[in-house]
Amino acid sequence: MRDVWTRYVPFESLPQMLNPRGGYLQNENDSPHYANVRAPVDTSNAYPNFEKPDLSLRGQLAIELIGGDDKLSLEDVVRLKHSYRMLLADRVKTDLIAAVKSKEPAGDVAAAIALLERWDNTAAPESKGATLFELWWAHYSGIRPPDRTVLPDEKRFAKVWTAADPLKTPRGLADPARAVESFTWAVTETARRYGSWDVAWGDVHRVRRGSVDVPVGGCASSLGCFRALAFTREIRRKACGQRR
Repeated sequence: MRDVWTRYVPFESLPQMLNPRGGYLQNENDSPHYANVRAPVDTSNAYPNFEKPDLSLRGQLAIELIGGDDKLSLEDVVRLKHSYRMLLADRVKTDLIAAVKSKEPAGDVAAAIALLERWDNTAAPESKGATLFELWWAHYSGIRPPDRTVLPDEKRFAKVWTAADPLKTPRGLADPARAVESFTWAVTETARRYGSWDVAWGDVHRVRRGSVDVPVGGCASSLGCFRALAFTREIRRKACGQRR
């Protein structure tokens, strides 16, 4: 019950900004401290009614998209909001590639890591490598259906998020050996589920309603997409068995 609000919070006690530097305010369900990263709200957390300072990968990408020195028109903002970029890949893919290559892979694993090197780190409908990366990250993060618990960031990232470096953390891989094991699993699992480990993102991630069945770009905010979309996995059943 201590978390239930029983009175109004005085307006003057809330964090506020007037004419922020860069001309923007933004928030992607993060704490309010980095609504403008050029002039953060007091990160010592002087506002006890709010969570501790934090900035998600999606929030960081939003700032990269709008926080520069370029003047943006409304049309520019609309275009940028549909970015397919997956920021998580920017942060961990280099470590993953190095870890896999250090084991001198062969066969499908070698071909798959070469695909990831060529991948442009987007969740565009035509992107090949994004689906493989998504399955790898879920397995590496300890997500096992039906339990959706996730390993703490200390066990996933070499450098966890810090207020001292809010736009460049988290990054790197905390456990390269486990990353390689998960990647080997993901190569096999992606092919098992979808017929090929180099399946295009839009062949798997689709919008379906009535007679509509079309590929779509964008990904979960936890993967660092600003164009955030959530997907439900469909399991098709046949008389002779199941196909997942």
